[in-house]
Order: sequence, then C-alpha cells, then structure tokens
Amino acid sequence: MPPLIAHVPILVAGTVLWLLARWMASVPLSRVVVAVLLIGVSNVVIKLLLAPKGDAFSLSIFACVATLITMLVLRLSFWRSALLVIIYTFVWIITWQVIVL
Repeated sequence: MPPLIAHVPILVAGTVLWLLARWMASVPLSRVVVAVLLIGVSNVVIKLLLAPKGDAFSLSIFACVATLITMLVLRLSFWRSALLVIIYTFVWIITWQVIVL
C-alpha cells in the first residue's frame, strides 16, 4: 500500500472528530490536529510497548490514554471525550477496512 493512502483513515477519522467536537463544544481545528497527532503517537508507543500482551489489552490502554489526551487537549468532559474516542476508533477501523478491501 502506498504511504499516502495509509494516512487516509487518520484524516477521515480526524475530520469526524473535529466535526463532532465542534458540534459539542466549538473546539478549534488546531486543537483537534494536536489531539489527533498525540493520539497517533500514543497509539504507536502503546503498540510497541504492549505488543506481547495482546491486542485486547493494548486496545484498552489505548482507549484510556486517548480519552485522557482528548480531555486535556480539547477540554471536554470525560464522557464526551470517551464518546469521541470511540467514534474516532470506529471510523478509523471502518475506513481502514474499506481501503484495504
């Protein structure tokens, strides 16, 4: 797969995250870009560190870390941040599956 196509799921999921955050609390685009970058970096670090533990364990740690990043960067409540992270993850997975298939 070409490297540029691999970034499409992140762009689609980040756009959905921005639209939902803007709808929830009028969050500027710059904060969402920082949040998506930090979520991506944390995802890579978690996968590198916790790969031997299994996918379910690393996914649960990723969800917690991504929710905390979203809370701190976007200044949203815990439940709104958790909802955004869940939606972001599902959109990313669905977009990835569409591109791969």
